[in-house]
Amino acid sequence: MINVETIVQNYFIDILILIYFIVMLIKGFKDGFIALFYNLASLIFILIFTMMIYKPLSNLITIYTYNNDLISSVVGPVFNSTAIFIIVFIILFILRIVIGLALKPMLTSLNDKFHITKTINHFLGMILSAVQSLVIIYIVLVLIFLPFIPESQKKLAKNPIAYTIVNSVSIKKLPISSDTQKFQHISDKKVLEELLHVYLYAYKNGLISEEKATQFLEKQLSEDILRYNPQLSKEDKTVISKIIKKTKLSSPEQTDILNHIGE
Repeated sequence: MINVETIVQNYFIDILILIYFIVMLIKGFKDGFIALFYNLASLIFILIFTMMIYKPLSNLITIYTYNNDLISSVVGPVFNSTAIFIIVFIILFILRIVIGLALKPMLTSLNDKFHITKTINHFLGMILSAVQSLVIIYIVLVLIFLPFIPESQKKLAKNPIAYTIVNSVSIKKLPISSDTQKFQHISDKKVLEELLHVYLYAYKNGLISEEKATQFLEKQLSEDILRYNPQLSKEDKTVISKIIKKTKLSSPEQTDILNHIGE
């Protein structure tokens, strides 16, 4: 017998996505192509524009203040850049809505000018709405769910639709969860893996210098890796191996540390 409660618990994210997707399809069919074209085009524009400017802005504006200890100096810039990204996106999204109030009536009038039949208009609107909903779902998952929900990556892996949407776009993820924000000292394997994800993201995106990354690995992470045997992807382990070669650790020590990282 099918256990509905178990299905809802295990696939809750996918169920929400499907409900939202179906609602958006109906809305797209109702609103039509012309009105939705502005929505999708402007949404893609503000997403790309935000991705272009959030990093320079995060170097100029400090939202998240942090201490000068090694852990904070790695985690702090990542939280700051994430906060800047979200704030800029929200501001542009609000502007998009305000501008849309003025432009949409004019865009809708183009429907009559180009003599688009109602059937084609509604059908194309449904397709555009589907694309727009996928973009919005991706943004929510990457900017809100993955960074701030505890054990987000494990939960995402249980929901095939959400997992596919996130991994179908080759944009750098922000692998931060609320668990990472709470620690002061590395106390278990889970916290160490979260810290390693943040550390590698910061290094690969230039949020911390090579010198700081090398120092952090040598003085903070090396001992914890030997203690907790974290699991990382093959790609992340390769990055670690490149950084560790620049430390003052001996070759046997470097090899021992890398052998304690699972894939």
